[in-house]
Parts: sequence; structure tokens; C-alpha cells
Amino acid sequence: MKLVRQGDGKVISKNVVLAGSWFKKTFGLLVGPALVGDECLMITGCRSIHTLGMSYSIDAVFIDTQGRIVKIYRGLKPCRVTGFVSGAEAVIEFKAGVAGSKQLASNQVLNIQ
Repeated sequence: MKLVRQGDGKVISKNVVLAGSWFKKTFGLLVGPALVGDECLMITGCRSIHTLGMSYSIDAVFIDTQGRIVKIYRGLKPCRVTGFVSGAEAVIEFKAGVAGSKQLASNQVLNIQ
């Protein structure tokens, strides 16, 4: 699956991994290899995250049910917890710096294809 910004059609990620199991939703990026390039992990039904036990920083992009960006945490360091993000339905996690390099901003809409 890939992640595309609505409006300009820019591909944000060519490799979206969906955290479908309870295990993957619970442990996310704590297990397995680190994200590379524009690869991302999408966790649905998620309104806050933590980076406890992680060894690298990430960008966390929270979206609503329509795919609209409601909050971005850039360079979220290890051993941190985000606040509850009102209106969020999912989070998309990238390696740190991707949200900036892809010029992601609040109110943009992202679509999975």
C-alpha cells in the first residue's frame, strides 16, 4: 500500500505497513527493524502513542476518520508519551524528519492506495 496526499497527488510513502494485529498495535515499532526511507507504520484506533523502549526518534502524524491530519509530532524522542489527540482515529509513524521533508501539515488529507 502507498500513502498519497489528496490535492497534489504527492506520494508520501511507497510502503505503508498496517498494524492489524493486537500485538503489532500494542508494540508497534518496538519490535522489528527500524523504519527506512519513507516507510511508515499505520496504527488505527489510536489517539496517543509512546516511544518507551525505542532507540530512535520518530515523526507521528495523527489523522481523523477522513484521513485529515489533526496533529503532527516531529522528532518524537525515545521514552516520551504524546498527549491524547482529540479527533484522531489513527497514527502514521515515520522515521524522524520525513514529515518535514514531505511537507506534511495540519488539515492536509492523506489517502491509502
